[in-house]
Amino acid sequence: MRKFTVSCLAIFYTIGLFGCGSTPKPSTTSTNTTRYNDDLAVYRQKFPAPPAITPITATQTTTTTTHNTPTTPTTNTTNTANNSNPPTQHQNAAMDSLLTALYEANKSVKSVQGYRILVYSGTDREEAERVKGTLDVKLQERSEMGYDKPNFKVRVGSFVQRLEAYKTLVKVHKEFPNAILVIDKINIESRRRR
Repeated sequence: MRKFTVSCLAIFYTIGLFGCGSTPKPSTTSTNTTRYNDDLAVYRQKFPAPPAITPITATQTTTTTTHNTPTTPTTNTTNTANNSNPPTQHQNAAMDSLLTALYEANKSVKSVQGYRILVYSGTDREEAERVKGTLDVKLQERSEMGYDKPNFKVRVGSFVQRLEAYKTLVKVHKEFPNAILVIDKINIESRRRR
């Protein structure tokens, strides 16, 4: 039985060695020296050339507008002969109307997503008032106490950026180590008054 196994292995080895070898490919030399060139430029869409931009001279005036102030003419004092890059940002009536519409839409936004520091959350009203008093007096941070059934919550600050909130959180952690940062809606008007 052992001879049979060795013989079978030798046969499989021989077949594998010579059977899987690559066959030599015939050598063909091409006498055609032209290269393949597929020019797809004929299918490319044609666009008209943009109109030429005339540089503004020192004697011409430009108008600048913002969405809050009326149009005021200003004189351009830069010498465009020395400036290799003429101005390319031109403001027109369509842009003014878009900016005005965007300004009006943003006036209706009253709150944004921001951060507050939650210092206390529990059912004990006296404890919540004590925490609020400590924040107001010792840490000189403006806090607010709210009631979300069944808990009283004491929060500090109204921050738009997380980094800004972390700075205050470090101060609050010295007195209240269980304080956490929570995501909350921030009233924009209260932030503007500060």
